[in-house]
Amino acid sequence: MKANKFFIGMASLVAAMTFTACSQDEAELQQSNHSKGSVISLTYQLAQTRAASDPQTTALSTSNKVGVYVSSSSSTLYNNVEHSVGDAGALTATTTMNYPTEDGATVNIYAYAPYASSLELSSDNAFSVSTDQSAESGYLASDLVYASKTGQASTSDVVSLTFAHKLSQLQIIVQKDDAIDISGGVTVYLTGTNTAATFNPTTGAVAAATTANVQDIKVATITEVGTVYAIAVPQDIAANTELVKITTSDKTYKAKLTTATSLTGGKAYSFTVKLVASSSSVVEVPISLTATSITEWGTPTDLGSADMEEVVSYEVGDYVLTDGTFVKASALTDTQKSSVAGIIFSTTVSTTDAAAGYNAYAMGINRQKQAFHNTSENKSQMVTDNKINELAEAIADLDGLTRTTTMLSSAYYTALTDDQKAASMINLSWYSTTKSKAISANASAWYLPSFGQLVQIMNNLGGANFTTYDFGEGSFTSSSTYTVSTSDELTTIAGKIQAYVTAAGGQSDMFTVGNINYPSSTENGSTSDSHYGKVFSINFTSSAGWNFGKALGRTDSQNYSVIPVVAVKLPTE
Repeated sequence: MKANKFFIGMASLVAAMTFTACSQDEAELQQSNHSKGSVISLTYQLAQTRAASDPQTTALSTSNKVGVYVSSSSSTLYNNVEHSVGDAGALTATTTMNYPTEDGATVNIYAYAPYASSLELSSDNAFSVSTDQSAESGYLASDLVYASKTGQASTSDVVSLTFAHKLSQLQIIVQKDDAIDISGGVTVYLTGTNTAATFNPTTGAVAAATTANVQDIKVATITEVGTVYAIAVPQDIAANTELVKITTSDKTYKAKLTTATSLTGGKAYSFTVKLVASSSSVVEVPISLTATSITEWGTPTDLGSADMEEVVSYEVGDYVLTDGTFVKASALTDTQKSSVAGIIFSTTVSTTDAAAGYNAYAMGINRQKQAFHNTSENKSQMVTDNKINELAEAIADLDGLTRTTTMLSSAYYTALTDDQKAASMINLSWYSTTKSKAISANASAWYLPSFGQLVQIMNNLGGANFTTYDFGEGSFTSSSTYTVSTSDELTTIAGKIQAYVTAAGGQSDMFTVGNINYPSSTENGSTSDSHYGKVFSINFTSSAGWNFGKALGRTDSQNYSVIPVVAVKLPTE
């Protein structure tokens, strides 16, 4: 199999790229009010791309038609004359074009492909990429290329035009776990991008349309891992935007950008998406930039030199060390185990954390057995804003760093004695000092995870299916929690997470079944006595599976097991 764009079939170019413009007089299509000189003969070259499998690499596809304008200083001489593309760089006009005979006269030549009859020379013409680029026809119809040559004097020689790509190419590298079978076919989509733009043939300027037209773009249907290609309009894409969706017969994999990205015309962007084993029907997977993540699309010298430094892409299951560097799980050595501080469990982060430059979360490899201390004010709420009552809101809460910071500055916490503060599970200095797991760079301080981050750990490392369970109305009562799986299922989930911890030399029973409470910093928003000041938590119980609730209060009779969490900055280029 070729690692290239997966074409469903070869087809002649269709007008999937849509141009609209004001109507023109037919007379303007061919100007003849000048004395005709030598015939204007054109040939072309196309700046090369890094992807040798691209249907337009060093040559335009012969399926293309090219539109050409010729103007003088005072008028348009030839308006959007259609040219066919031949082998070896030939361009053949449907109408003969001639230089003017006036002394010293020069012309400006503007050319583009694919051809659209309604395109106006000096206008910002509406334009859109195809939403089905899985066949060559749709891909080529979206690959807007442009060339210009100004001040061209009359000559009998052939004039060569150098075309360049005006849009952005996205190279999506699809990988998978060994256990996943895609021989039956999976479909890759580019999502979350504005497919509409404007194009000006005089200046060559392309801009995303001010009115967004966000649509899914079908990129390819594949049966093997490899690289597929899509063309997108240059635009800014916000952090946490879903960029890639991959569908199988029973699952949908979704990959979100962890940091904001700007797509620039003429650039190629390489992203890696890995399909991981999961029992969930909707699976969030990490997306990462590859070694040559952003390159010039169409620069002959930028063909990927052999001595380029390889930048490793880190993802869920890899490790962060105490010096702030990262190591792949498959490459972790026995010597490095003593320096492992945490395990990456998510590359989907909150808007707040993304704005601070973080693009992943890691959990510690030892749990802290401490409690909030019971005081006469144990019903005080520490997080007075953004309090949560509903389960769906709690699952979506990824702001453990913000919540922990707020808790540490709350009236409740500041009123504790020094001994109580030192033993409180909010204060995770124990993990940094006693366990020597302080991270010197690329990371926040350790904090108490939010409920949504606990769910990410269970789903992404344990293969759980928490988000698809039916929780009725989604509210917790004062005295009960939700049991959502059998103990057999829980044993499997706990075992998968523990395997990551054990491989890093962490606590041997950090994740095990046996009535262990894992609290979060997501505080219950209710003001009733039965709820006030309590937190959302997960309980691993040996009798009935695992429970989710928000009835755990801050008392020293509760022997909570805190999972330390840290926000990190994975390398992106």
